[in-house]
Amino acid sequence: MSEWYSYDHSAASGFSGTLSSQATSSSAEACSALEVTETVYKNGTSTAPDYGDKLYEDSSLSANYAPAGGFGKWYKYVDENSDSYSVYLLASDTEECVIESYEAC
Repeated sequence: MSEWYSYDHSAASGFSGTLSSQATSSSAEACSALEVTETVYKNGTSTAPDYGDKLYEDSSLSANYAPAGGFGKWYKYVDENSDSYSVYLLASDTEECVIESYEAC
């Protein structure tokens, strides 16, 4: 049997990254002044953040992430490739943490 058929395709997969626990009102300040301290996981199609990606506390993507600094603010995010971004986080109607906007640092 090939590995393709034995792989569990229903298992959640995502990308890990590191997020600042502090937030700011400015994208530029998030890039320059905030330190990343928390491991988070995101869905999506690449390691880089994208509009609409959701953040989670666990690699199974089952526990919604709740940012310590609150929603409606900019955070610093570093992806698996060590690329840095500022991300603007909002809460969805179902209390999911959603990347509303992002910029490369």
